[in-house]
Amino acid sequence: MRAGPATDVVLTKVDQGEYQVNLDSEQVRAFLFSLVSATEFHIYAEMNDGSAVASIGVRYDLKATLRGLGFSGGHAMMTVAQYTVGEVPGSRGRLYVRLGDITANQVLLSMGGPGYSPCNDVIIHTSSVRVGDALPFRFDDEEYVLVVSRLRNFSLGGDYGVFSIFARNAWESEKIDQLLNAIEASGLTVLRNGEKLTAAIFAGQLREKVKMSDPKIASVDEFIERAGANSSMGRPYRVEQWDGQVVETAEWLRGLASTLNAPDHKGTERATPATTTVRPE
Repeated sequence: MRAGPATDVVLTKVDQGEYQVNLDSEQVRAFLFSLVSATEFHIYAEMNDGSAVASIGVRYDLKATLRGLGFSGGHAMMTVAQYTVGEVPGSRGRLYVRLGDITANQVLLSMGGPGYSPCNDVIIHTSSVRVGDALPFRFDDEEYVLVVSRLRNFSLGGDYGVFSIFARNAWESEKIDQLLNAIEASGLTVLRNGEKLTAAIFAGQLREKVKMSDPKIASVDEFIERAGANSSMGRPYRVEQWDGQVVETAEWLRGLASTLNAPDHKGTERATPATTTVRPE
């Protein structure tokens, strides 16, 4: 596909010599969102003999075609200076985060549409937030989570905040993975149907349960209830803690989950101008 920059996508064969492209796929959504002003693209296909053929121009209305935030991989990162408004990655100028003064490791934050006021287009109402806070929000009827990753406060000014934005399903998936890693690292002994297992083996079995789950496990609560609480025979798992106390794993896992930090997108602190823009209030 090409409309200035280019990207490779897989075409679906629908008939002899006929192919289609899914405009709602994550890859195509991210590609179209990356375009600043284009409203038309072409599809180029390489033939068996090495030649290339091009489609006619495909015109589209971005707002009508795409919904939600157009970032790939389920997460994105943005940096916003205090007392400014930063554009949310992939929102195409439709969603902004506003920061107040960063002090004592906290900041007043709100989110809304362009030029939003306290009574207009507010997605997240003004709240005092700290590092590690996770704020769920809905945009275009899709679920996301904004995580406060870092707040930088300097004596001579230049304060800024770093935020990770996750699609809700990607965020829950990372939380489950964190919990599995914490189980493995605990070094405790798990009792399953009268058998003793190391925490590492137990974590491996739970990973397989998550992988094979149908319908797919979509949250930490579901993970605990459907995978971590009982064996396939319906008997509760139990765990021997360091003080010798034996408790059911459901109780243990809920406590363990409450101690974990919010998942954080790995990347550089300073987002590139192509990812987010910052403008004064």
